[in-house]
Amino acid sequence: KNWGYSEISTPTIEYYDTFNHKTQSLKEEEMYKFFDNNGRILVLRPDMTVPVARLINTKLKDMRLPLKLYYSANVFRVHESLEGKRNEYLDCGIELIGADGDIVDLEVLVTALEVLKSLDIKQDFKIEIGNVNILNSAINAMNLNDINKEDIIRLINKKSLISLKEYLNNLDIDDKYKEFLITLPWVFGGYDMIKKAKELAFNKDVKENILYLEKLFLSLKE
Repeated sequence: KNWGYSEISTPTIEYYDTFNHKTQSLKEEEMYKFFDNNGRILVLRPDMTVPVARLINTKLKDMRLPLKLYYSANVFRVHESLEGKRNEYLDCGIELIGADGDIVDLEVLVTALEVLKSLDIKQDFKIEIGNVNILNSAINAMNLNDINKEDIIRLINKKSLISLKEYLNNLDIDDKYKEFLITLPWVFGGYDMIKKAKELAFNKDVKENILYLEKLFLSLKE
């Protein structure tokens, strides 16, 4: 609230169609589905970002930008057995809509730091930051079809590295691309990982996205 964010609340039950589109990374089998008395498919909300976006495009569409919103709500996901994850958990987050520039990412991260500090946590904490455009710009340079792209991103996100290696061996792409994709999931840790990532970069777009992450890190540290 001190940073100017207002609380937002959305229904626990949403229409399935709200989440059933190509830009959404959620799979059909990851959602709890049921029917209303008119036969329409409903879901228990599996995340908060899509419901918040829906609300902004309807009830809040005439509000002045940028919009600064926060939420704290339970979400529901069907996880594979033995994954060790809960099917219901608390999702807390903020959404900063209608603003751009480096300062926006920095504000969101500083807000997260301030929140964690205010909790008076007795042990040290770490914030993990990344840039999804590093992977996206790399994959877009490889001339892969959409199915290959989705499969690779899914395997990297799950850190299924043996399966990833086998999958890449069956693709007709340059060895430097394969090396990048196999190595990328291991590039996490402290600031020294930025240097390692730069060495992996095989084109200008990938390097620029890594440099943006470095700039963000240094600004955050400052």
